[in-house]
This record gives sequence, structure tokens and C-alpha cells, in this order.
Amino acid sequence: MTLHPRPRHRLIELDEYADEIRKMLSSSMSDARIAKALPIHVDGQMVDRWCQKNGIEKGKAKYASVLDPFADEIKRMYVDEGMTDQLIADALPVTVTADTVRDYRIRRLGIASTRHKKVGRFCMDARYEEIKDQLPAAWESSKRWHSTQKRMVGSAERVGQQFGVSMATARKWLGRQGLVEKRIDGKEGSQQALELFNDGWSVPRIAKKLGANEESVRNWLHAQGCDLSNYTDRMSYEEKIAWRRSISEGKVGSVAGSGRYSYTGIRLDSPQEVVFAKNCDRLGLRWQPYDRAGMGVCEVLIADQIIRYAPDLIVDDLPVEVKGIYDQTAAIKVKTWREKRGRLALIMKEELFAFEAATSVQEAMVILEAACYLDPELEEPFWA
Repeated sequence: MTLHPRPRHRLIELDEYADEIRKMLSSSMSDARIAKALPIHVDGQMVDRWCQKNGIEKGKAKYASVLDPFADEIKRMYVDEGMTDQLIADALPVTVTADTVRDYRIRRLGIASTRHKKVGRFCMDARYEEIKDQLPAAWESSKRWHSTQKRMVGSAERVGQQFGVSMATARKWLGRQGLVEKRIDGKEGSQQALELFNDGWSVPRIAKKLGANEESVRNWLHAQGCDLSNYTDRMSYEEKIAWRRSISEGKVGSVAGSGRYSYTGIRLDSPQEVVFAKNCDRLGLRWQPYDRAGMGVCEVLIADQIIRYAPDLIVDDLPVEVKGIYDQTAAIKVKTWREKRGRLALIMKEELFAFEAATSVQEAMVILEAACYLDPELEEPFWA
């Protein structure tokens, strides 16, 4: 067994390197870096104790930064070439953010920000005048489907990346044209939502009035003890029609799996779909949510309007629609899909019961194949 010297002996060993330690301390090296630089096995605490023992006062340690090797280059790019912190971060061979470059430039290099200095070949105001007509299109192209808010949401960060400026600058530019997402104060919004709810307003109508998303409105109302169970009773006729259509038609370009029911990390649109998916897994059938963006949709003419329809799931290569209510609108969608796109298995309550009772893949596929010819009687919407 190897015996290591006691700490007292280690401190004595440090006496041999007193000149080197004092030199490193004068250059603001930390105790840990000094210990690592010495040829003997010591740590930063031992170096600190040695300094206390010898009455050596240490200055504030200067810690290393990943940007230290590029200090001169950063100074040249910012001062001489007039590059922004974001452009400098992109040009460096290490992965850092614009905020990291800005903090290093100010704190370590002592180079203050110059708000009105030229940035590359342009100043920020001149750059805004140059690209301001492009901002509305850039804002629209930055929007992505937000699965929680259930709407398209723009991103100042993506706009900034397009024009080579920071997110903060992009937000200021967008704000000049009224394009930034407006944020409502939570406390004020909660009180307004409660007042409107007590007046009989529905959640979607309140969200539209306040400029908030429906999930926030529900959270505000839940926190104040409101009963949201019978939400359809508060809907106008137009809201019910829109809500009904939104369930079945979805959004153009939306990604698969954005519903409210979760199963194995995938979002589905109804409890019936969850039951169906569970039985697919039980039987060993390969399935996935239907991806409208990747697999395409079918345009259906309903009441002089074009509705973009797609089924709920794909089992092997067979599209599957799981329905709780089969009304005239659903029938038109199913019929149009079969005429334009081919086979479609329609799973209603009876078919779902039969699918749950299946004991083999072969038996389940027979049920799905038969459901491709299912054409049930129509039901009236419950609010008719």
C-alpha cells in the first residue's frame, strides 16, 4: 500500500517553489491553476493554506475563458471591422453565443458597446431602413405551429438569424411595425377572463378578446374555481361549427401528434384513438399518427368551402379514421377520401369493440379490411 505524505509535509514541499507560486499569483492565477502547474501533487486548498502560512495576500483570481485565445481577434473584429457580437460569435472557431461575446468584450477587454457605431458596412438604423419592407414576410415565414397554444407563433430569434442581428434587435425592428407577439399581464388577464366568463363567454371567445391563448385562459379560470366542464353550452352556433370542423380537419402543415390525449409520448385527438392504438400495440401492429405535412391532405367541398381532410392514423399502410359521431360532414369527408385517395378504414364503436376482442394480427387486419367498406347511417350533431 502506497503511503501519501501528510498535508503538513506537502506544505513544506511548496516552499521549494515559492518564487514560482508568487509569480503565478502576481498574474492573477487561481489556486487550482497554480496547483495544476506545479510539478508535485497538490491541490488548490493546499496552495491557499501555504499562502496563509506565509502571510501572502492574494489578489482577485483571473479565471480562464474559452475566448482568451481569441481576445485580439475579438477586439479587431469589433473595433476595426465594426462587426456585431452575433457575427463575431458566428466567425469564431468555438461555439459561443452573442451574449457570451458581449460579456467577455465588456468585462475582460474593457470595450464598451457603441450603440450608434457602424456595424459592418451599415449602422443599425440604416440597416432597418434597408430591410424594413422585408420584415412582414420574414415574420410570417418565422411562424411555427405551437402545440400548446394551438396556433401559429412567430419568432424574433428566427427573424434575427435571417438578417444577421440579435433577437433583441429583431424584436425592436418588428415592434416598430407592430409585428411582435403581444403579451398580456397575467394578473390583469385573469381578472378580465373571470368577468367575461361570468357574462357567459366561452374560452375561445375570451382568448380572442384578450389576445391570449386558450390554455392560459383555462388556467386562469381553473385557478379561480370556475367550472369548465360544460364548455359547449357557452358556444354560439358559429363557434360550435368552427369547433366541430377544427376537430376533424386540423391545420394545414401541422405535425402529427398534437392532440390533447397522450399515449406513449404521442398526442392523439380522442380517447377512442388511444384505445385503438393500445390494441395495435397489444397485437403487434405497426401504427403511427397521420402526418398531414408529410403524407398530404384531401380537399373536400363542404357547404361551398374547401376543407382539408386527413385520417387519424396509419396502420401498416392503411389509413384509419376513428369516429365517435358519424354525421353528414364526416360522411362527405370519408366518401371523398375513398374516391380520390383510395382505401380508408372507418372505425366506429362496434368495430372498436371487435378490434379489442381480436386475438391475432390476422383477425385484426380482417376487421380493418372490412371497415374499408363501412358506410354507416348518419347521425345528427348533438347541438342540432
